[in-house]
Amino acid sequence: MKPKLTVIDINFLQDFALALRHEADPGVVHEKLSWLLDHYDVINYDLSYDWPIWRARKCKTENGFGSVNELIYPPRHIVNAGRLNNAGEPMLYGALNKNTALEEIGAEGGEYVHIIGFRIKKGASIKCCIVGEIDSVYRSGRAMISEELGVQLNRLIQRMPYQAAMSFVFADAFLSSLLRDPSASKNDYLHSRTVRQLLFERKSDLEAICYLSVRMEGAMNIALKPEVADERLDLAGTSVIKIEKKFDYGLFDFSLVKNAKDIEQDRKIIWG
Repeated sequence: MKPKLTVIDINFLQDFALALRHEADPGVVHEKLSWLLDHYDVINYDLSYDWPIWRARKCKTENGFGSVNELIYPPRHIVNAGRLNNAGEPMLYGALNKNTALEEIGAEGGEYVHIIGFRIKKGASIKCCIVGEIDSVYRSGRAMISEELGVQLNRLIQRMPYQAAMSFVFADAFLSSLLRDPSASKNDYLHSRTVRQLLFERKSDLEAICYLSVRMEGAMNIALKPEVADERLDLAGTSVIKIEKKFDYGLFDFSLVKNAKDIEQDRKIIWG
């Protein structure tokens, strides 16, 4: 892991970030973020662990949805601009923790939720970049994705001159703040979509982006290209649950309503 890094004065970065957060011109946002990524690379990682990737969707009744297609990414013709996708360009959004998936959709007590879990196929991997992991390691000493990655990043940061380390961490923290900005919808996700566009343009083999959860502190989400999800993910299971009570800090008491017994070839769900 040899990230590209130019030591940029931390005072300049502070002013740069403040101005860019308030910039509404798409051309200027693209130009400035492109400049930042000319001087700094996010961490790239081959994701291949056995943790499930979770998605959740509220449903009106305990019947849930009838097809896996209603629980994954939507068809292109109905896709609006989102946090990491342009209009007409769907992504499969997921969480690396079930409770995070519930928190992301704003699940509340008394509601029914259809959850679905995926696992990366055995022997397969997904090329992803991880935004916010450098900042996490700097603050906590540990990585969220991989213990090995955390050790490497700790070693890298400790060997850097102090000014270089501050520049390295600041750039990652700033990009992470753009991706998880809770008010990003107010400007049509301009900043986060531009980051996504530039990352995929610069790295032709990139297949997914891992980023910090918008709603749950310290949790990680992932956005995958649809074709990668179709090719590289296996269904681990799908269920309907009822949220009995929501607690603070992303904790939920829920009961199982029903589990899927099988999935037909056309992705229709067969309930047990």
